[in-house]
Amino acid sequence: MALASADEFQHPPGPDPRWQESYWFSAADHRNHCGVDAHLAHLPHEGCTEAQITVITPEGIVSLGARYAVDDPLAVPGLDADVRVPFEHWTLRYEGHGVDGPDSNGLYAQTPGEVPFGFSLDIHQPLPPADFQSAYTDTISPGVAHHHYAGAAVFTGELHCAGQRTPLSGLLVRDHTWGPRDWTFDLMQGSLLALDQAQVFMAAASFLSAGHWSGVCVVHDKDGTHRLPAPWTRPGGLPVRDTWHSAEILVPGEWEPIAFTGQHTIPKWVPSYSSKPSSYLQHELFAEAHRGKMTGHGPFYQVFPADSPLAANLPSRSGQTAKLPLS
Repeated sequence: MALASADEFQHPPGPDPRWQESYWFSAADHRNHCGVDAHLAHLPHEGCTEAQITVITPEGIVSLGARYAVDDPLAVPGLDADVRVPFEHWTLRYEGHGVDGPDSNGLYAQTPGEVPFGFSLDIHQPLPPADFQSAYTDTISPGVAHHHYAGAAVFTGELHCAGQRTPLSGLLVRDHTWGPRDWTFDLMQGSLLALDQAQVFMAAASFLSAGHWSGVCVVHDKDGTHRLPAPWTRPGGLPVRDTWHSAEILVPGEWEPIAFTGQHTIPKWVPSYSSKPSSYLQHELFAEAHRGKMTGHGPFYQVFPADSPLAANLPSRSGQTAKLPLS
């Protein structure tokens, strides 16, 4: 089904209790060590929208995690989202109160806080988004991301945190999904990338489920969307929290790997990742990416469920099965 301008906005919820709709934005100014990460998920059958919002400044990281009794992911308190031209031009503004640094368990975006923070972003997407269509359901699972598109953009804007304001500009990746969500896997590693001044978007991820590896790799540019062979991923260290700050993705047929050099590692529990009762722990390496001669922004993710052996090194009572607070 071809994308329509209306798909940039909220969709009517379906009857499946696993149905959700989410928006995600990751903006980076790697030269000035600044950025924004915002994940917004409407969970209609739980009567709420989950928000996890993080601002990275040269001085540190401030984040918020909460659930709100609103039925539109773009209507959480403090957020002003203006879709000026669908698939081309957005403005995003946010004002809230978060936590300075990680919590006592080393995690981010788990609760509201008291530090005033926010951002304003003027986003321009030079190419139409990549429509994943059946790329995930063909190769990963029939229950994964029924409707999913993503794209690369350039942006300018400003961060503010505890009274300090910081201008920033750079590259941004964003995606939008809706429909029944059933992410059930033992480990996911991969990235969405904005390259070559947002003239190239790329998605590459590997999934381990029930002892079987599968993967998806998509490249989107002025010539359209192209599927490549399933990639292999490798973090530059042990697959546990705060032990790696670089990574590579290898795509069969390409001579050089995609290389990621991280500036920050941001671990957080994401309750909305799956319909499973357990949360998933997401390690985000906020990273600069290199693919051949192209440079860009490519947050690299490693995600696994709370009952994974990889979670064994976490402190007890670290909140991995708790819901975000309802505000």
